[in-house]
Amino acid sequence: MNYSQFDNRWRVESTLTTTSPTTFGLRLTGEEKIPILHGPSKLFIPSKLEVFSKWKSATNSPGSVLHFYVNDARQQYAVNNPLKWVERLSHASAVISPDMSLRFHDAPCVRRVNTRNNRIAAARWEEHGLQVIPNVRWNDSDDYEFCFDGLPPRSQLAVSSVTMMKVNADVKNLVHGFQEMLERLEPVLVIWHGRVPAELPMSCHLKTKIMTFPSRVDSAYNKVQGNGWR
Repeated sequence: MNYSQFDNRWRVESTLTTTSPTTFGLRLTGEEKIPILHGPSKLFIPSKLEVFSKWKSATNSPGSVLHFYVNDARQQYAVNNPLKWVERLSHASAVISPDMSLRFHDAPCVRRVNTRNNRIAAARWEEHGLQVIPNVRWNDSDDYEFCFDGLPPRSQLAVSSVTMMKVNADVKNLVHGFQEMLERLEPVLVIWHGRVPAELPMSCHLKTKIMTFPSRVDSAYNKVQGNGWR
């Protein structure tokens, strides 16, 4: 697959300003004081995605990118103690930032706190030299007020559809949020974890390159199908 078409478009523009407040030495933005991420210094074309807890396997797997697309309980410790994970995550060529949930039944304050905590961990890892691909998470349009804050424009981003494909309302929110993300951030490449809904307009594919990687559940289902089970 030829990605040379992105060379001229690849540009990470810092959103830092001299008036941005700081905490833990980080630059912040928006009402929620969300850390600003630089994004990776170059495009990363993953050979595979590996869950962050399997960081040891990334050492001997060039092109492996670690992700946090697991339930909140499994990633909570890493999110709350990001510096303890710097050395482990450094075994991979890059890491996708945390993905603490933004669920429809969560109070708005919980969604905002989870978004902020996801970004704080990612920003601390960037501080220590890790290549971090920002993950974008939303549930519905109410989250647009903060879920895109601090993300680099015209950079590389990641999303997951795993928790958003069960009911029609979630699929609709997933598609609408993705379109909103494209308009606001204009990413040059999106790593998509899980299934891409058929409802995603072709215009989205024309605006950015989408690289898809199956989730663990999808991979298991495809393996069963391949063995002749129905």
